[in-house]
Amino acid sequence: MVKECLGLTVGQTLRTWTITETLIGFSGLAMALLAEQFLKFFA
Repeated sequence: MVKECLGLTVGQTLRTWTITETLIGFSGLAMALLAEQFLKFFA
């Protein structure tokens, strides 16, 4: 569906999707680690 809407090839779609999901994963990890430090500081 993303491929069709954006007019990308299969390769471009997989590359874009992989990079996006990796960034989301690292952002989530960073937020979890920051939350842990924040909670330790105030606990």
